[in-house]
Amino acid sequence: MSISGVNSAIATIGPITSGENTPQKVGNQKSSDAINEFSNLIKDGVNKVSDSIKEYETMAGDFADGKNVSVHELVIKGEQADISLRLMSAVKTKVIDAYNEIMRMQV
Repeated sequence: MSISGVNSAIATIGPITSGENTPQKVGNQKSSDAINEFSNLIKDGVNKVSDSIKEYETMAGDFADGKNVSVHELVIKGEQADISLRLMSAVKTKVIDAYNEIMRMQV
């Protein structure tokens, strides 16, 4: 059994923790490149979560219409969407906390 929603959310976060975007490497890039890279990373993550939720809603609609959708597949897809959404919310909170911490730093 593969939990694709969680795997895709973890894969989205993967480049941040894999050492590709360490401060040393980002420091050598133009700041606009780093900003665009981070922005694209966030957009991709949000799009994947949105797609996961849409898939669940489609499956739930099909189930309600009496189409051939098993209950356990529906529940699994719902949990995948829920976990993806909670993970995105936790990442958002961490990003906001990091931003606030940077804003508190004295130069």
